[in-house]
Amino acid sequence: MKRSYKQSMRKSAKIYQVPGDIAEPTTQGTSMTYLGGAALRRYTIWITIGMFVIMAVLQAINGILMPNQIQKFLFSHFFTGSDANVNLADLSNLKNTVAQGASATAEQVRLLEIYGKFDASRAQVLSLTNSIIAVLTMLVVPVIGVLSDRTRSKLGRRAPWILVGGVIGAVCLTLLRFSPSIPVMMILLALSFAFMNFGLVPMNASVADRTTDSTRGRISGAVALGSSLGAIIGSIASGLLFASLGFNLYIVLAVMLLVGIVLFVLRTKDRSSTSLQLEEFGWGNFFKGFLIPLKDRGLCLCLDI
Repeated sequence: MKRSYKQSMRKSAKIYQVPGDIAEPTTQGTSMTYLGGAALRRYTIWITIGMFVIMAVLQAINGILMPNQIQKFLFSHFFTGSDANVNLADLSNLKNTVAQGASATAEQVRLLEIYGKFDASRAQVLSLTNSIIAVLTMLVVPVIGVLSDRTRSKLGRRAPWILVGGVIGAVCLTLLRFSPSIPVMMILLALSFAFMNFGLVPMNASVADRTTDSTRGRISGAVALGSSLGAIIGSIASGLLFASLGFNLYIVLAVMLLVGIVLFVLRTKDRSSTSLQLEEFGWGNFFKGFLIPLKDRGLCLCLDI
């Protein structure tokens, strides 16, 4: 009976030794598990806040700051001299009016031609920037997942990467406020999103590390709620604040990201992973795994290759 009890308490190479809120693992270098009580509530609150902050920052950049910053750079490129005082909203309305059959003066036609080039360039730069961010994120997410699984540190496996992502992400956001050109802006945006994923991926992974099967669904639901609310409120709040703060909003977001990340790490301290036992791992085979889907016949048919 005693042996059966121990076997039933075994989970993911862990044996729960201590009754109460927290169970310590016997596998060296892994995380403790929250069984319930105040410890689980504290973790739930802070990971929800952490996800809220990261998603709010990402949505504020993607929905408000990035499009407006691209527009600012391109406006100064296309509308120079006396044209620098034109109102884009007025030109957009004029374009719609002319499209409906209204006549335009020679000057209005000239401005509409410039506006057409500006509008096309804005769409191209925005599309290219989003593509770069998407590709970099696609590459970063699995790599940072593997690295955080195999990290030895006094802060645990996940916390170092969460802190690195928060600190460097905040620095990149601050530098974005002072971007001198579109290429610099694109590089800093890509780095910002990449490093914020440095924090996002290990933070998500900590749910599986620190929860039991019976509580994981509830915690995952709280994380999803925090993410959704962060995206919604981040979009609305950034739209309102941009009117008064302009691109200084980048600095507000940098501070918000840094505070949220640091508080999560401090309030949900992990166990040391300095004694973590690592299995042999080959990066070559890991990256070859990215090519496996391309060999699938169904995917080839969909892509017509």
